Amino acid sequence: MVEKAKRLKVFPLKSEFLALLKEAELIREFKPRYNISLKDDKTPGFIVISKDIQNPEVSVVRQNQLNEYNGADIFGPFLSSASLRTVLKIARKIFSYCDHPNQKGHKKPCFYSHINLCPGICVDKINSGSYRRQIRKLILFLRGDHEKLLHQLTIDMKKKSKKLDYETASKIREQIEAINNLNTVNAFTEFTTPELSSDVVNDNQELAGRIEGYDISHLQGKWATASMVVFIGGKPAKEEYRQFRIEGFPSSDDPKMLAETLMRRFLHPEWDFPDLIMIDGGEPQLRGIFSYFKKLPVKLPRMVGLVKGEETIIIPENNLYKRINLPKSDPFLKTLMSLRDEAHRFARRYHHSLHLKSLISNSQTA
Repeated sequence: MVEKAKRLKVFPLKSEFLALLKEAELIREFKPRYNISLKDDKTPGFIVISKDIQNPEVSVVRQNQLNEYNGADIFGPFLSSASLRTVLKIARKIFSYCDHPNQKGHKKPCFYSHINLCPGICVDKINSGSYRRQIRKLILFLRGDHEKLLHQLTIDMKKKSKKLDYETASKIREQIEAINNLNTVNAFTEFTTPELSSDVVNDNQELAGRIEGYDISHLQGKWATASMVVFIGGKPAKEEYRQFRIEGFPSSDDPKMLAETLMRRFLHPEWDFPDLIMIDGGEPQLRGIFSYFKKLPVKLPRMVGLVKGEETIIIPENNLYKRINLPKSDPFLKTLMSLRDEAHRFARRYHHSLHLKSLISNSQTA
């Protein structure tokens, strides 16, 4: 490939994020033979923002679907799901958007609204005009036109301050700081540390990230085992499952055993980092885990608990624990429930195996 190149042009960019956007833009413009073809059976993914409806929709589509989006703002191609997820994850943290902005009539804010990844257009939390302005800023962000965007945001912040709307001005200032923080490599790495996001529940499973579910199984502290099960794209990735035998003294302290499991899990940097961790349990389990990790130089990814029976999602936030109840049909809840059940099954299987070996060993020595 190098031998066939006639000239080389260098684009100095301020961050890895801008490099991702520039790469996608150049591939789409020039369609280079070495970048446009994939080696598997997938086609490149694109971010598409529609214009022909009242409230623009942000979608991820494949190349063979682009003809359905005439006049839309199109960003891509992204030749890997990982790079596409990274771009959307960062963009949505700064300029939140709704997955289904034109589906009115919802009585309660969606799950993403609780974690500030949806502005609430679907429940009339903001009006269509404000939402469209938000999307226009998102478009500038995805175009990589950050200087123009920062100029607009600065003007907006000053206007809000003059009107004594300090809350909105503060939010805009946070957007400005987030964009500026992308201009360093370290900030980029920290910014993309996996956190709870809509990527794991989007209808298009290409966006779903890696969720790890953990559960403990024991009999009054004996033969204690822990499981780590992994869902990628909303589906079990059984080759990624791991089993742990709890090494401490017999105990019924589930949070302590979960903390031990997580500490041992993060001794394996060769394992892919999770976008989200789900614990089978509620506030006591989460609070206990965090208390064990306080003295350790380990930064945990975003974590949620799922309470059995109630199927309530527990989200730790600023030393508080939010309780969210979603409809049983909600795809995110269904994913968590499936993950929880699989973690429970996998932990019990290992526990029963150890228990059986102990019984056989005792019978042979009796």
